[in-house]
Amino acid sequence: MTELPRLRDLIALTLRSPRQAAGHLIALNLSRGILWQALLLVVILSVLAAQVSVLVSFGTLSPMLDTGEGMISPLFASPLVLGLMQGVLLLISILATYWIGRAMGGTGSFEAVQVTVCWLQFMMLCLQLVQILLSLLIPPLGAMIGMAGIVVFFWLFTQFVTVVHGFRNPGLVFLAILLSLTGFVLGVSILMASLGITFMGEIPDV
Repeated sequence: MTELPRLRDLIALTLRSPRQAAGHLIALNLSRGILWQALLLVVILSVLAAQVSVLVSFGTLSPMLDTGEGMISPLFASPLVLGLMQGVLLLISILATYWIGRAMGGTGSFEAVQVTVCWLQFMMLCLQLVQILLSLLIPPLGAMIGMAGIVVFFWLFTQFVTVVHGFRNPGLVFLAILLSLTGFVLGVSILMASLGITFMGEIPDV
C-alpha cells in the first residue's frame, strides 16, 4: 500500500491532474472494509451538507424567509431517508460504473471503481460547500459555482473511468457516461416524481 497523501494535496492533484489522482487512489489498494467505511462517510457528509443547503434555501440562514409556497420535500426533511437515498444512489453509481465499464471491455476492479466514485462524491461535496458559502455571501457567485460543478463532475468522472477501466478515448467514455446517466436520471426522476419528491438546485452528486 502506498502512502496516503494529505487531503489538501490530493484535492489539488485531482483538480490539476485527475488521471494521476485516480492512479494514486487505485494504487493505495484500500481494503473493502475501508472502502465501505469511506462510502458511509461521504453519505453522512452529503446528508449534512444537504441539510445546510435546505436551511439556506428556505431562509433559516439567509435573509429571505420562506413564504410557505414551497414546502421542504420529505426526502430533505428526514436525514435518515435522505441518507438511505444517497447511499442507494451512490451504490448504484458504483455498480453501474463497474458493470457497464466491464461490458465495454474495461478491466477495472470493483475496488478501483469504488474508491474513485467515493472520491468523486467527496470532491462534489467540497464544491457544494463552497457553493453554499458563496450563496450566503455573494449569491450570483454561488449560482455560478453550481453550474461549474456540473462541468467539473463530468470532467472528473470521465477521467476517472478512463483510468479505472484502461480506456484510451475519453471522448467515447464521456459519451457512454452521458447516455448512461441520461437513462439513469430519467428512471430515478420518474420514480421520485411518483413518490412526490422534487429535486433542489445543487451541485450534482454521483
